[in-house]
Amino acid sequence: MAFLDLLNMTCTVVQAATATGSYGQTVPAWSGAGVVTTTGVACRMEPPGIQTQTRELATGAALVEQILYLDYATAPTSLRAHGASSTHRITTVARAGVAVDAGPFDVLSVQDGAGAGHHLRLELRRAG
Repeated sequence: MAFLDLLNMTCTVVQAATATGSYGQTVPAWSGAGVVTTTGVACRMEPPGIQTQTRELATGAALVEQILYLDYATAPTSLRAHGASSTHRITTVARAGVAVDAGPFDVLSVQDGAGAGHHLRLELRRAG
């Protein structure tokens, strides 16, 4: 079975605009002008494996709630940029047009899963 056959879901990738926070710092704005939304992105979402969960417990890092896989070639190119995890969210995960989870999910990390531009592996945590 080919990797693309495993991407049996779709999602929406939201790239935040930048806004100015109350102390003058740059913060992400998830609605309004400048927000870029890409819908219908082929993906696969699943819970994290035991290795990820064990790593988080040992380090005290933020809890990863879901892992999302995307095809490197068809994922929004902004996800490959340095710092993409702080400027992107995932929403509206669906299978065969039926919503599985509306999200939103904050992207904790973006990794080149195979190390050669094959697929992206995103670690997600529910926003809020």
